Amino acid sequence: MRIRSAIIGCGSIAEVHFKALSSIEEVDIIGAVNRGEEKGRRFALSHGIRYFSTLDELLSQSVDLVLIATPPSTHLEIARKCIECSVRALIIEKPVCMNKAECETLLDLEKTSGTLISVFFQSRFFPPVSVVKKALDEKRLGHLSYFMANVLWYRDPSYFTSSPYKGFYKNTGGGVLMSQAIHAIDLLLYFAGEVESFKAYKTSLFHQVEVEDNASVSLLFKNGALGSINASISSWPGESKRISIYGSRGTICMEEDSITEWSFSDERPEDEEIRKIYGRKSSSGGYSDPMAINYEYHMKVVENVINAMKKKEKLLITLSSATRSVALISDIYASS
Repeated sequence: MRIRSAIIGCGSIAEVHFKALSSIEEVDIIGAVNRGEEKGRRFALSHGIRYFSTLDELLSQSVDLVLIATPPSTHLEIARKCIECSVRALIIEKPVCMNKAECETLLDLEKTSGTLISVFFQSRFFPPVSVVKKALDEKRLGHLSYFMANVLWYRDPSYFTSSPYKGFYKNTGGGVLMSQAIHAIDLLLYFAGEVESFKAYKTSLFHQVEVEDNASVSLLFKNGALGSINASISSWPGESKRISIYGSRGTICMEEDSITEWSFSDERPEDEEIRKIYGRKSSSGGYSDPMAINYEYHMKVVENVINAMKKKEKLLITLSSATRSVALISDIYASS
């Protein structure tokens, strides 16, 4: 069965989306839509696909799968239109919605429509993630004590001045927490579970913008462990995002798609092999350049959605799980 797909939004990340889609043999890319016609036509022409001048024009076609990569402020309404036109599956760039209320609306639309909705939280497809999750499920770390997410990146001021919509809550939903650290926050919640309470601080120190460029959050998880989120886009030259998990019998640290610490008081024969397999040097992950990413893990998100459409495997990044990070960040913004 061929999957007819389309891309909505022809910004820089659309190049990654096109590569991900075109790498899957069973996918046909029928076209793209962009609010700026010149950029949209240029993107479509460069990739040999059709440019649709409006979303309605695209949705008049038969479309199975739509990738949404427009500004976050438009995600909910575009998703609503796609659902109304019986698109079978959507994959939405992060953040999936602007805030917790919009997420709840989209969840309701998903339940009543039957449309499959996923989100580009491609970090969940990093090879070490399943290994770390297995260790947590097996309680190899003993009593969990601390979870930490560090996203200390750098964005030149031109990152904001080059786009008319970046830097404003009304367009993006937030700053470093919502736009950059959200991938790490998603992984943190995937590993640690729900948050009981938090204390947060956020500032805009380096960039002259409305949204925050630095944030620090102290967490208490429902499992009793403590935690923290440290996020910045004013920390030159930047470093790979890190997730660290500590317990009474072990420590695990991930740096992008690598494991940099895998230590347990009950060392097992397979532990050394895990360190060898997953201990390779990670990619930059875009800590100083937002486009310094490859399409491999985006492709895995798309493949998982297609297999879920065919009922061959479960959807890993469900809309329900993907909205937890937006809900937490929304609560942080409301509190600080």
